Amino acid sequence: MTRWSEILEGALFPAVPVPFNESKPDFQAQEKYASWMATQDIDGVAVWSHIGRGLHLDKTTRAEVLKCWKKALGAGRKIIAGVGPSLDSSRDSFISSAMKMAEDAEDADFLLVFPPSGFIEQSNPDGMIVNYHKELAKSGKPLILFYLSPRIGGMEYATDVLDELLSMPEVAGIKMATLDSPILLQDTVTHILINHPDKAILTGEDRLYGYSLYRGCHGALIGMGAAFVDLQREMIDSWFIRELHEFLVLSSFVDYLAEVIFIEPLSGCTGRILYMLAYLGLIPESSSHDPFAPQITQVEKEFIKATVDKVRERLDASD
Repeated sequence: MTRWSEILEGALFPAVPVPFNESKPDFQAQEKYASWMATQDIDGVAVWSHIGRGLHLDKTTRAEVLKCWKKALGAGRKIIAGVGPSLDSSRDSFISSAMKMAEDAEDADFLLVFPPSGFIEQSNPDGMIVNYHKELAKSGKPLILFYLSPRIGGMEYATDVLDELLSMPEVAGIKMATLDSPILLQDTVTHILINHPDKAILTGEDRLYGYSLYRGCHGALIGMGAAFVDLQREMIDSWFIRELHEFLVLSSFVDYLAEVIFIEPLSGCTGRILYMLAYLGLIPESSSHDPFAPQITQVEKEFIKATVDKVRERLDASD
């Protein structure tokens, strides 16, 4: 039995966005960003994720995104590709649509499985959910379940369904993204630690980042990881070597950043991350658009800039 909980302990996988110049992807900006990310202390990246707008991207764009990151990271670091049904697929074509996306992810190392929220209103949703994951397991790649909040297109899994999924040998672990439910996070993580100790629990809890590590997550697959990577690397490492004072200080800095990105309206989180990357000089500001959500406001931009400056100042003071 592969103990993914040990293999991925302390891992950091940024969920990376795609720079857009108005309505078109800016692959030159992406190459610049990917080259920078390749210099960071990461275990890999997640492409086509919720932050990466994977279900919105066409086949050609997805291919270019994956190719870029594969080239930039080289051998030794892993790529996790989000897969799921296309947004225009019918319930009858959910599985076949997701399977096509999985086929497009041939060069990825893991598949992050978007929850099939369209099954919720079916007469046997639990059976359909399990079958959906079993079909994707035929890809031959390790699967990472995606516990995504219903508020942003996900669904909550019943405990018996979660147990059946986590018992599958093809499942390496789960990404937790309950968004704003510490109780659900606590209960789910505790259940997995007790009943499925071999599975990796990766936090995607941007607003509960440090806390989710404290509560038992083994590593991170997270949108916040798209920027300030070194800060998060140090935070994760400090937790696992039990440098608790440093962990608390670093967690507070990460919280400051998350509190200007993952706010209402939640549809704007990708745009806010892209703008933060632009302010940090990692992509051009002209390429910081998210065409799949309303553009962020000038007030939000000023809030992001002020917070980035504040965190930089405090990090410099703490060195």
